[in-house]
Amino acid sequence: MRILSLRSPAKVNLFLEVTGKREDGYHNLESILDTVSLYDLITLKENPGRIKVSLIKGSTPMDWTDLPQEKNLAYQAALLLKSEFKINRGVEIKIEKHISLSSGLGGGSSNAATVLLGLNKLWRINLPSEKLLGLAAKLGSDVPFFIKKGRCLARGRGEILFPLSPFPEIWYVIIVPEIKISTGDVYRQLSSLDLTKRKNSIKILSALEKGDLDKIGRYLFNRLEEVSLGNYPEIGDYKECLKKSGVLGALMSGSGGSLFGIAKDSKDAAKIASRLTKGKVFVVRSKEE
Repeated sequence: MRILSLRSPAKVNLFLEVTGKREDGYHNLESILDTVSLYDLITLKENPGRIKVSLIKGSTPMDWTDLPQEKNLAYQAALLLKSEFKINRGVEIKIEKHISLSSGLGGGSSNAATVLLGLNKLWRINLPSEKLLGLAAKLGSDVPFFIKKGRCLARGRGEILFPLSPFPEIWYVIIVPEIKISTGDVYRQLSSLDLTKRKNSIKILSALEKGDLDKIGRYLFNRLEEVSLGNYPEIGDYKECLKKSGVLGALMSGSGGSLFGIAKDSKDAAKIASRLTKGKVFVVRSKEE
């Protein structure tokens, strides 16, 4: 039986604006995503015919192990490939969790994309990346990004991707509060916001192009923060703690509740992390892979 081991990265959103509601029920958005050096570890092992997903405790709590495997995006990714290409083999998927569930760091979407990439090799399907991107879009809005990885500008519902330069390397300090937020619930509440006064990504894209960390920190923006802060005011407390710790800018990632701050460099990130006393804290950097 063949075995494959892979790293499944987290992401942060440096910018996220919702540009309107779609007829299919999703929202159009404009977002800048960055993969970071926080990973779940996934092992794929061929078996005679069935798909089985096992979750292993890493550095994140295991209070979500009652999730039926059929609802796990990694399972759905394997089932999609198996069905689309009439694969008669199965796979055992072991996921060592380090990315908290429902935290805005994209763990589930990343797991799904990693399974697609891994099984494409393990089952010798050998699809080109464009075909994998199409399959990924069927699983979720963030899944295509994790096929590309690196730093990207995303449009549409997240599936239209424009790769950006990995320069500058950015060091982040991430705080994960003990809050779990449903992305679907956050988007459903967007109707209460005025989406006509939209932000655009021109300023932060220019700052990224120039490698100006101070301006990148200044132009961080996430429209979903308004909703999640309204539902969970304590997220604002964590954000204030980050700001007071010396970051160049702080923001909630995705639909939350994780937050991140931008540091000047690795030493600065370590100092900032040492000042934080609440939540689970990670020091990570942007990763091109």
